[in-house]
Amino acid sequence: METKLLKAIELRESGHLQESNDMLIRLVEEYPDHASIHYQCA
Repeated sequence: METKLLKAIELRESGHLQESNDMLIRLVEEYPDHASIHYQCA
């Protein structure tokens, strides 16, 4: 999970906003209680 979160952050930082957002939304669905994912998704 942490690897996927870091990849989503990397994508966002490199300008791939839609791909990053899609990945973060999937992570929120998989891990609804994980605060860091919600923070990055916001």
